[in-house]
Amino acid sequence: MNARLLAAVVTAGAVALVAVPADAAPKTIKQTYDVSLPVPFPVMEGMADYNGCWNGEEGVSKHTRVITLPAPGLFKAQVAYSGDWDLYLFDAKGTMLTAAETTETGNVNPATEKITWKKAKKGQKVSLVSCNWSGLKDAKVSYTFTYGK
Repeated sequence: MNARLLAAVVTAGAVALVAVPADAAPKTIKQTYDVSLPVPFPVMEGMADYNGCWNGEEGVSKHTRVITLPAPGLFKAQVAYSGDWDLYLFDAKGTMLTAAETTETGNVNPATEKITWKKAKKGQKVSLVSCNWSGLKDAKVSYTFTYGK
């Protein structure tokens, strides 16, 4: 066997070893970040035009993270906190896609709000909004995007 043929065989074998099998697990993107919102949303539930703490002031009672989705797939997010926080997902036009809004008046224990959205499209911009309805000031937000088929 000449050197060129041997090199071709070795290279083909190496490529075969790094090829990903068709049934491999889907690619996942994970992100976690801390949020500190010192002032709970000051409006009582049910007041006209203020039916959610996403109406709060950015950086004071709500935090917005704009995310560009890389492909069709599954988007999941959660906020871990003490007190009462809410979590929302909006599209670029401001339409609410999904929300987690559990009423937890008087809660001082650790809790979590979770959302799931299955209709992600490539290049789509979404806003993940976490807000302090009546909780302690610190929370941890995390999201996972799993590529679809």
